[in-house]
Amino acid sequence: MPKLTSDHLQRAKQSVRQFIDQQLKEYDFKLCDKPLEVSEHRIIVDLKRKEVYPWASEMLLALYQQHFLVLNSLYKLRSHYLQRYQLQMAFSPKGVSFSMASDSPGVQIEDNKNAVLEAFYCDNSNFDQASTHTVVELLASFWKMYNAQDQRGGALQVLGLDENADWQSISKRYRQLVQQCHPDRGGDTARFISIQAAYEQLKILRS
Repeated sequence: MPKLTSDHLQRAKQSVRQFIDQQLKEYDFKLCDKPLEVSEHRIIVDLKRKEVYPWASEMLLALYQQHFLVLNSLYKLRSHYLQRYQLQMAFSPKGVSFSMASDSPGVQIEDNKNAVLEAFYCDNSNFDQASTHTVVELLASFWKMYNAQDQRGGALQVLGLDENADWQSISKRYRQLVQQCHPDRGGDTARFISIQAAYEQLKILRS
């Protein structure tokens, strides 16, 4: 698998920026009272179309590579959108949202979380060292670090289950979601990855 180069990163960032800029042109923050939501799946589709990297042939590894480059690009573009448009980013399993910059107390909390995420997604070794056999474990390990305060609750929320769910219910729900969200069936790539990571985290907590 080719190493991630500065050319790959630059092409990915340019692609993501072009896509986001197009969405912003069609959205008027002065007339809308809610953030602009941009699906990670739509960004990835555009990224794949432009062939910014020779993706792995294994599906799960390719999904991870695409997800990584999108997040890597978004974090590198944060200051651009803040300085030029006074827009701040907020990340979720489904994608990213843009809203007018605010001095609200919640922003500092979000920035602290972003610092952890940014460190992970801007470290190229987390891309280069990934393999089909390590992607799920890598994501689960990161999930554990990022959601240390409520590991089980956060993972169950991704699966759409309450905190009282038993392992049989978790396994059944996981199988249903994998079928629904599988990219080969038109599902959301980012959602599929988050489901895999949540399930692996629950397995770790169960053991």
